[in-house]
Amino acid sequence: MNLLGADGEGARALPPDPALDRDEVSDAWMLAVADEARGRSHEYLHVWLMSNADTRGVAMGTLEDTVPANAAATGGTIAVAWFEPATAVMAETLAGSQREAQVEAAIMLGMPRWLPDAEPPKVSAWMLASHPMGLSLRDPTGQRFAHGIAEVAPAWTSSAIGQGAVLTVYGVGPKCHERHADPLHAHRLAYARHLGTVAAGWVRFLH
Repeated sequence: MNLLGADGEGARALPPDPALDRDEVSDAWMLAVADEARGRSHEYLHVWLMSNADTRGVAMGTLEDTVPANAAATGGTIAVAWFEPATAVMAETLAGSQREAQVEAAIMLGMPRWLPDAEPPKVSAWMLASHPMGLSLRDPTGQRFAHGIAEVAPAWTSSAIGQGAVLTVYGVGPKCHERHADPLHAHRLAYARHLGTVAAGWVRFLH
């Protein structure tokens, strides 16, 4: 079952507190489904620079309280990296709720769900590393959790190094056509936050 149809059609928002129906059996099932899905698929990587002023807009919400203090040294720009699984894989909890298993796996490993009324915290246990073809996201165990291929502009890398951390997002958004430009990913991300299908945090960057 794919919760996210074209342009988000047929999508349903999560309950106010998804943790209320969390249990050990469901968590184990989510992890197993996520591991299988990530083993046979891949992630798209979207990278872009966002001005600090843009974070006060409707699309991203307010991030002023959690933006790294040294972001001002980069001219007020914020480096964003979104790892988006190519396929949404839904699994059902014992309580009967549908969850995107790959996102739930990230949340279980300490990457908080990013809902519209929340701000992404600093997540010290995760790490974002560059590689010749793009970026890799490593979980608290040091294992590669996501791997993305994309052209990373020097300006993005400079901003990430300057601020010391990257606003890193993992999860699925509403489908879009290939002709859509990268700036629309911010709007897709806003909708994904409404659905509760993305996790995010400020992750340290290793270049």
